Amino acid sequence: MRSRTGPCFSPLGAAFIVTLLVSGLQGADFSPRTHVYKRVNGLEIRADVHVPTTGAEPRPVVVYLHGGSLINGHRQSIEKWRPTSALLEAGVVVVSLDYRLAPETKLPGIVADVEDGFRWVREQGPGLFGVDPQRVAVAGSSAGGYLALVAATRVPGLRVVMAEMSYGDLLAEWQMRPSVHRPHYEDSHLSEAEAWRQVSGPPVANVRDRVGDGSAFNDFIRRTAQWPKAITGWDPRTEAERYAPYLPVKHVTPAHPPTFLLHGRNDSDVPFSQPQAMAAEFARHGVKHRLVGIEGAEHGWRGVAAEIVAARQREGTEFLLDHLLPDRRSGALPPTETHVYKQVGDLQIRADVNRARRAVSGPPVANAAERKGSQAAFNQYCRRQGLWPKAVTGWDPVADAAQFLPYLPLRKVDSAFPPTFLIHGEADTDVPCEQSVLMAAELSRHGVEHRFIPVPGAEHGLKGSDPTPLFSLEQQAAAFLLGHLKPATAVAVR
Repeated sequence: MRSRTGPCFSPLGAAFIVTLLVSGLQGADFSPRTHVYKRVNGLEIRADVHVPTTGAEPRPVVVYLHGGSLINGHRQSIEKWRPTSALLEAGVVVVSLDYRLAPETKLPGIVADVEDGFRWVREQGPGLFGVDPQRVAVAGSSAGGYLALVAATRVPGLRVVMAEMSYGDLLAEWQMRPSVHRPHYEDSHLSEAEAWRQVSGPPVANVRDRVGDGSAFNDFIRRTAQWPKAITGWDPRTEAERYAPYLPVKHVTPAHPPTFLLHGRNDSDVPFSQPQAMAAEFARHGVKHRLVGIEGAEHGWRGVAAEIVAARQREGTEFLLDHLLPDRRSGALPPTETHVYKQVGDLQIRADVNRARRAVSGPPVANAAERKGSQAAFNQYCRRQGLWPKAVTGWDPVADAAQFLPYLPLRKVDSAFPPTFLIHGEADTDVPCEQSVLMAAELSRHGVEHRFIPVPGAEHGLKGSDPTPLFSLEQQAAAFLLGHLKPATAVAVR
């Protein structure tokens, strides 16, 4: 009985993937170096290291964690993960980790392997494959996406996270009920005793080394809502407190690394509400993030063309690279002046002074066309430095947080709030779509009439989206407004 792993590709999608791989071959090494990064009671746990042939050392590194419900999967699945070639082409080392698998090894042991893997990359990576221990990122898919979110809360100093088909709450309702999606694997209808017998044996760190049928076992525990207990050994209803350290949604802080979430909107295995909950926590704590949903996509990207998934994964790759290689993009920087502020003997100690603020200083204006200064450079500077809130208010958002309260609509919603129509681009990198998600949630909580329409693929200003449905959105918005502006009229009874 074999696992049906990976998405189903159309011929066009397959051709597209080939194009991606070929374009990256010049800077990629697809013959990984395999290392043993940990031993547990004689079991060797390995990592495959893909080293680019471009760029100079020390290089940034992305650690990839495979999926498989924490029961199946192997480090070699990195070869099917599309972002690999683009990362290598950009000069980024990619490390794919094995980790011990459930149910033979329980969740704390799995997480310990992941933490030890990062420790090995940082301590041994500079000497073995030339990485910069200060520029480490994590990425993962499905269970690997969950582990990526766990790592973000437990491994200090991670630069950026990319989590696909991920989940942050093992105790949510979706885990407490039998699976509603069609099986990932051929359903063997095993008895409970036979299902457990399939995976009884010594610990393994790669599903290819397991004698039993982990696929049939995984299908059985999904159908019978036993997955949480199978991977932990704890009853989620009577021992919920033991899960607490392993729930990423409960451990988000302002120090959480920037995170890119990619998920299928039709995922019946891990519902879209899981990344939405993570995104809401990121927004609440001011963490930079993006949530991109793919219409029609099931778990494993089933039901959607491969080229659509590839396009969204490229957005995630760009997100990773923007934080690992921040100087790679060209662009006009605000003007600077260099001054010698101190001299010790013949040594001159210098400072660069940014003149962006001076470029817009002057009399008040009510129309940007009347300003002589370079407001574009000033705006760019404030955004890059995280100074925008203070620039538009004069208050420090940390020290003077109370001053902002009268100007936070999210905090002012009540049952008297007027009917509201929200439109937001899901790919908005200026104002994250989660801002509208949060407003819609507050409007719902207070019983306020509203509509919220997220636009797939749209950037700020709805740029980059399919223009065809935009006219319909404008009509819907106009109808919503007119419906509340027209005076009520009596309806004739015929």
